[in-house]
Amino acid sequence: MYSLLAAVMTLNTGHSVMHFWIKSVKIRMDENFLENPNERVCVRPNAAYHFAIKVTDIDFLMNIFEDRDAMNMQVLVVSDRILGPNQPETIMRLQHRAAQYAKLGAYQRFVDLMMYVLRSPD
Repeated sequence: MYSLLAAVMTLNTGHSVMHFWIKSVKIRMDENFLENPNERVCVRPNAAYHFAIKVTDIDFLMNIFEDRDAMNMQVLVVSDRILGPNQPETIMRLQHRAAQYAKLGAYQRFVDLMMYVLRSPD
């Protein structure tokens, strides 16, 4: 739950969201934490997400936190993993990120994300 909350807040805020990302990582690192069987975990990194992988520890989080693009990819990874790739909220985030890439002139990244959005449902 903290992962999704952190992902949503990342889109709207800055450093205040770090608390939720850290809490999420600590919960996932806790040896007593059991994976939710309903969670849709991607086995391999997704090319559309520029092969971003979910944050697995605090050091990894601290290394990417200042990189806005890396954090935006975490938003997509978390949404895909928790909500699923065909959930409207995930699709909306994908489209928003794709539009941002187009605005920045990163057209290949735009195409990659839009192709992922337009793919056939699983």
